[in-house]
Amino acid sequence: MAQLEAEQAADVALFAATGGSARSVAAELALELSMTERRTGADVALAQALTTRLPATFAAFQRGEIDGFKARMIFEPTIALSDEMARQVDAIVATRLTGKNPSSLRAAVNRVVQKVDAEGYERRSRARRRDRSVCLVHQDETMSTLLCDLPVEQASAIYTSLDHQARKLRRGGESRTLDQLRSDVLVDRLLNRAPGESGIKPVVYVYVDLLTLAGLNEDPAELSGCGTVPAWLARALAADSGVS
Repeated sequence: MAQLEAEQAADVALFAATGGSARSVAAELALELSMTERRTGADVALAQALTTRLPATFAAFQRGEIDGFKARMIFEPTIALSDEMARQVDAIVATRLTGKNPSSLRAAVNRVVQKVDAEGYERRSRARRRDRSVCLVHQDETMSTLLCDLPVEQASAIYTSLDHQARKLRRGGESRTLDQLRSDVLVDRLLNRAPGESGIKPVVYVYVDLLTLAGLNEDPAELSGCGTVPAWLARALAADSGVS
C-alpha cells in the first residue's frame, strides 16, 4: 500500500509540473478524486517536496519502509527550510526511520531541523508564540472542541495541573474517569466556580419555544453559534441546573 501511495505521489508531482498553476492543479485533482481543494493542495505540496527536496524520504516511501502519513511527518517540519537545508535534514532523518511511530518520527525530524537551521528555528518559534489563540469548534451530539495553541511550557503546566487534581479526586473515591475529571476541573477553573457548583455563569443564548421549555413537547432548541440541541439540554440550561 505504501508503494502504491508513492507511485501516486510521483504521478501527482508529474501532473503538477505540467498541469498549470498550483491552484488549477489542486482544483483538477479535487474534482477527479472527489476531495477538497485544500486536501489536494496539501497532497501536491507533499508530492513536489518528495520528488525534489526530500529524495531519501521518497526512496524510503517507494520501498514501502514508510507510508504517506510518515512521509508527511518528515515533510511538514521542513516546509520553511531552504532546499539545501531540507536535503540535509532528509539525509540525516533517512538513517533514523527504523522503529519509529509517526509521533516519534515527527519529534526526531524537529530535533534535526533545530540543529540544521538553529537561527531560523528560533525565529519561527518566537513568531509562533505570538500566534497563540483559542478556538471553538462545534461537534455533533451536543459536544464541542475547545482548541488552544499555547507556548509549550504553559500548555504542559496546565495539563499537569489538571491531571494532578484529577488523580487526587480519584484517590478520594470519585467514580468519574480521569478524562472526565480533567475536563470537569478545567471547566470549574475557567468558569471560576467551586467544584460541583451548578450553573454556567457566562451568558449562553438558547432559543426554545414555550411548550418545549414547559416539557410539553420535545422540539429541538437552538444554541446560538452552535445549532440545534435536544430539548432536555435546553431545559437544563434554562433552569441553570448544571449539565453533565
